[in-house]
Amino acid sequence: MIGINLLGRMVNGAKWKKCLYENYGFPDNYTPEESFLAAMQRNKNVRLYNKTECLQGGAVVGREVSIVVTFWSLYLYLSEGYVESEQLIISLTIVLCIGYLQYLRRVSLNSIISGGKTTLLFLVVGYAVSPILYKLTDSISTDTINLMSAGGLILHLLSVDYGIPGPIVSRSISLNSGIFSTVCLASRLQSHVAAFALLYLAVFCFVLVPMWSDVYNPNPIKSLFTALVSVSLLARLMPSHAILVSLLLAFIQFICPAWFYQIQSYKQTIHGPWDEAVLH
Repeated sequence: MIGINLLGRMVNGAKWKKCLYENYGFPDNYTPEESFLAAMQRNKNVRLYNKTECLQGGAVVGREVSIVVTFWSLYLYLSEGYVESEQLIISLTIVLCIGYLQYLRRVSLNSIISGGKTTLLFLVVGYAVSPILYKLTDSISTDTINLMSAGGLILHLLSVDYGIPGPIVSRSISLNSGIFSTVCLASRLQSHVAAFALLYLAVFCFVLVPMWSDVYNPNPIKSLFTALVSVSLLARLMPSHAILVSLLLAFIQFICPAWFYQIQSYKQTIHGPWDEAVLH
């Protein structure tokens, strides 16, 4: 009886359409047999990335890893006395001024003022608490401090905004975890000036570099230069670790993008009448 009624409606000129909000006299789950598989679509809305885009993505991740390695290396330099605290502060100030002058050409003056206020706030607070900071964790073992610092830096790398949304991506988490690691490491330095220099370096690496990255997108060449700098700094103190870091950066910046580019051809998704209706 239902089949006769449906046939009658079709004969009377009613044409089935996949539309949720209009009633054509058919059941909600009705689909004509001749159009069921014909409506199937493969790889709908699937984006395929070219080689340049794949290398660009690897450069973003590689750049962030290089910055963390550079931060760790300069901490070791401060701790071992290979660089003076005043030298590091002066060098960072020069780079900071040059960066802001270049940044001024790309963005508005209000953005510069906002970023300058944030930087100044971190530096003033850091210098004010540095006499307390470098003696903060004397009762905690060095191995525990190093483990906590490493965990904070790993969390920083996992939660950094690489340009792709995700449940763990959070600029506040990445910044706080980086500053947490800095506080732990600064408490193992020998003077409050050294602790302030490390905080200054953390502000540069974890606050300013992400802010500048919104304007200066990293590319494979810039990321490779950053990787060479980080590996060179680490090689002076830990040659074996520098080799491992070099292999890691090569894997992230070159092997992973090439691999991703190759496996894109295996993407297979199908869409059809069985999908849930969506509002357009």
